[in-house]
Amino acid sequence: MTVPPLPPSEPLPPPIPPRIAGPLPGGATTAEILAACRQGHPGAADALFRQYFSKLVELARRRLSRRLARRIDAEDVVLSAYRSFFIRLRDDSGFPETETADDLWALLVTITRRKIAKQSRRHWAGRRSVAREISDGASLEPVASAAPAEAAAVLEEEVEQLVASLRPTDREVLIRSLQGLTSAEIAAELNCAERTVRRARHRIDDAISSRRAAESLPGAPVRGISDPDLNPTHRQTDLLLQQMAGEGSFSKVYRALDRTNGETVAVKFLKKDQWSDPRAVAALVREHEILRRLDHPGIVGVRGWGITRAAAPFLVLQWIDGTRLAEWNRNNHLLRETLSIARQIAEALAAAHSLGITHGDLSPANVLRTRNGHVLLTDFGFAQQRDRPHHPGTAGGTPGFLAPELLADPHHPAAPSADVYGFGAILHFLLTGQSPAGRGHATPSSAELRVAFANAHDELGPAIAQQLPELLSCCLALHPEERPVNLLAALRPFDSA
Repeated sequence: MTVPPLPPSEPLPPPIPPRIAGPLPGGATTAEILAACRQGHPGAADALFRQYFSKLVELARRRLSRRLARRIDAEDVVLSAYRSFFIRLRDDSGFPETETADDLWALLVTITRRKIAKQSRRHWAGRRSVAREISDGASLEPVASAAPAEAAAVLEEEVEQLVASLRPTDREVLIRSLQGLTSAEIAAELNCAERTVRRARHRIDDAISSRRAAESLPGAPVRGISDPDLNPTHRQTDLLLQQMAGEGSFSKVYRALDRTNGETVAVKFLKKDQWSDPRAVAALVREHEILRRLDHPGIVGVRGWGITRAAAPFLVLQWIDGTRLAEWNRNNHLLRETLSIARQIAEALAAAHSLGITHGDLSPANVLRTRNGHVLLTDFGFAQQRDRPHHPGTAGGTPGFLAPELLADPHHPAAPSADVYGFGAILHFLLTGQSPAGRGHATPSSAELRVAFANAHDELGPAIAQQLPELLSCCLALHPEERPVNLLAALRPFDSA
């Protein structure tokens, strides 16, 4: 196999330990498993994911510096690496020949390391003083107030993208220029000639000018609105951004004040590098249309939408004062609370499924919980509608919580059974603190679940507790047709808990 070369300072790791090498589960060889993955076999993708996940997470944690590890989660890096791996495998886009477990391990390590390198460049650990990083779930910090909040938010992203596009030397010059250093002082710090600094500054000026020229072009109209009579409900000036509340791969969410009625709302903007991507724009527009159809106390409501001055759409959503389930600590809660959360999620899913809507990306990060225990589903960016054609490239999700059939084929339309798997994966997380693949091969008989089941026996009694393993096994079934069709009925034995 020919593995893409790593940087000179990153030699390939030693061969994987004997306990990982050799045939994968079921006696199939690596080549056979990969071939099955290409053909869309969900069990093959699940086997590959479970086989290497925990080892790759350990490797990623070793590669992240202490400072960078505070900003980047090793599991997120590996999940992103797997996502790229399965997409390349499925599309067969320049996929290298992979015959043995050693070959596959080396390839996965290469992809993971490149993900780490990309994240390192983006976060620029310890040196990026020009742009504040606010991670999802972290304590909220105010947006800069020296300029209008909307401008500050866009400026922050522009600086990030500008920095990422520059040569390493030009980045160093830009940072020091923003700190007020002269060319002579920069040259002294970088141990180079002043002429080198001046040339770097010229290149930075050219990069800024190119960006301004591109942004001066007329914005494209927002496409994908199926209702020709649907007009924007908000202008950008109607909203006073107050704090960043979260950030994903495609969007940022801010807490804001709706000046038209005084209501606190959440505003979801596409990131600037997604403005020109028709798939990202269509997904945001589709999310608005889906949320308009849903009216349920367990689903975040939509207040409207609008178009920025740059012709990019944004959503105005109900503001929820709470936390994501991703921050759940099972040691601080009773099992009755866990079952209450599960029941509320099932009720919201039943409402969506009754309208032919599949969420498509159920994970702890997409479930909000208020201080009084009320649970709401959010982020319908990957949702699909039964009565609308599936758009290739709109599928997505969170590996570790994604159904095996979607993991095997990222372009496969999500059915309600995929949400049932996501529900089971969230329940697994609430019981153990990790996804079903969180330690490489966790199953309903894992040590963590045996502890959870024992606690259930003590807290809920044997009659109820014995139903819990069966519920989890059914929801996490490998084949969609083996999962419960009616989640609320499956939860009925726990009504007295």
